[in-house]
Formats: sequence, structure tokens, C-alpha cells
Amino acid sequence: MADELIDELDSNGSVIGTIMKSVAHKTGAWHRATRLYLVNQRNEILLQLRAGCKAQSPYCYDPSAAGHVAAGEDTKTAILRECQEEIGVTLSPKDIKFICTVREDNVFGDWHVREFIDIYMARTTLLVTDFVADKTEVERVEYFPLDKFTDMVKLRDKRLCNQWDAHESIIAEIRGLQT
Repeated sequence: MADELIDELDSNGSVIGTIMKSVAHKTGAWHRATRLYLVNQRNEILLQLRAGCKAQSPYCYDPSAAGHVAAGEDTKTAILRECQEEIGVTLSPKDIKFICTVREDNVFGDWHVREFIDIYMARTTLLVTDFVADKTEVERVEYFPLDKFTDMVKLRDKRLCNQWDAHESIIAEIRGLQT
């Protein structure tokens, strides 16, 4: 895990200082993260398969791009940066839509991850072959039909990263756009 300085938050999401990401995960300090789901014209969701070298959830499917928010950075800037770094796609702020903020409080082995996660969505016409995965972060990307992704979430499929609230929020958003 690449370490970085991030904002430490109180339980209400207000900044109370800065902390190293590794320390936040060891101590359960609240901090900010962000996720982006890219959705194509057939309402298929692009997921990234996390690289096998990742300390947390290797070889699990994650949103299209995901990451921590650096100290002093806003979540929109962070997710645009992560999208470029992880899958080689440059988006502008107007390309992405804020969906919601979810709170995650999970334990993974000796990590206690407590995050306020801003969820974003963007429409795309890109094909799987258009993405350039950073192999230190991402094994590959794959589009999942909405119904298949929905079933995976309902069943708490172990191939998905444990981010059920984030996954459910994007499913609700896409279904709302279909009506």
C-alpha cells in the first residue's frame, strides 16, 4: 500500500487534522475516499479487477476507479486523478455526476477502515480495449450487465470488494435513469 498524507475526520466528517493512510487503517481513524462507476450506453458497469499485489482485497472487483483523498484535496479532484492513474482515462469535472456519500466501517484482518466515501458516476462510450490499466493497481477491467452486477451485490458475491452501500447506490441511480 502506497502511504500518503490524508485528512483525518471526526465521526461527522469534519476535518480534525492529518494522518498517514497506513495509520488511519491501523487505528480506525475516519478519513475520506472516493469511487467512480463508469456506465456505458447499455447500462453496463465497468469494474476493475484489483491487482494480486494489493494488500486489501486482491483479485476482487472494485468500482471503475477508487482511492483515498489526499490531505487538502476534494473528492472530485481525487477521483479524476485516480481514474487517470488506474485506468488511463482523463475526465473533466463536468463529465462526472455526484451520487451520494456513504460511510464505511469495516475490519479487514488487522485493518479498521472507516471512510466517508463520495460516489460518482460517469457515462462512457469507451470499450474495454480503450482502457490502460496500471498493472500495480489493476489486473484488468470488465463491463458487467446491470442485472448480473445487481445479482452479485444481492448475493454478497465474494468476487466483489465489500462496498455494498456504494454498489447499491449506483444500481439505484442507474435504475432510476431507466424509468
